[in-house]
Amino acid sequence: MNLSRVKEAILHFCLPSVCFCCSNDLPFGYKEPLCQRCLMDLFYIKLPYCKKCGIYLENGGEVCHPCLNKKYKFDFSRSVFMYNDEISSVISAYKYKKMDWLSDWFSLKMLKKFEDYPEFFGYDSLIYIPISAKKMRKRGFNQTYLIAKKLSSMLGLEIIEEAVIKKKDARNQVGLDAQERASNIKDSFELVNHSRINKKNIIIIDDVATTMSTIDEMAGVLKSDGAKKVSAYTIARE
Repeated sequence: MNLSRVKEAILHFCLPSVCFCCSNDLPFGYKEPLCQRCLMDLFYIKLPYCKKCGIYLENGGEVCHPCLNKKYKFDFSRSVFMYNDEISSVISAYKYKKMDWLSDWFSLKMLKKFEDYPEFFGYDSLIYIPISAKKMRKRGFNQTYLIAKKLSSMLGLEIIEEAVIKKKDARNQVGLDAQERASNIKDSFELVNHSRINKKNIIIIDDVATTMSTIDEMAGVLKSDGAKKVSAYTIARE
């Protein structure tokens, strides 16, 4: 066993790794953030799912009821997982506990699931949801940018960087209903690099899609400046 491996073993003995969700101990050398049982409980989205927002349709159908009654600016949205305790625990650790190394885990999951969504064929660019300067100082990184950067390399798609900024620091969306979320996020984004957007087919990368308000606001900004198609790809759909 080499020296680095010895150090890892000592660290594991003194401070054993635990599952992000159930907090059970993980074996030495285990690389997943979740134990085997919690990994099995991840809900990968499968058919049938809503053709607009991507939510799993337990009772079948083509479009979910909310999407039948709402006109969105984005073309469609897709996700890897349905939101549950298991994926929530990993997303929370990533965003709020400075575990930026989890961007590798998320990007690999998104890369693999991307193959199940042929509707993304013809899209040429990725963009990410910007965060405010205040959040950047506190968090130290933009979680959606790190994933978009990795996916750009993996998929061979252009990443559009620093084209949109978050011009106001909206309230946290957690706990707000659909109408409150839409009002809260309205006019939050500003396009500052117009030449990067025109005539592009763009995929917005985000972590969680809930009421679709953030994605829709961002899509409206991009389309108002000439983007042809704007869809979204997220880690989870709530």
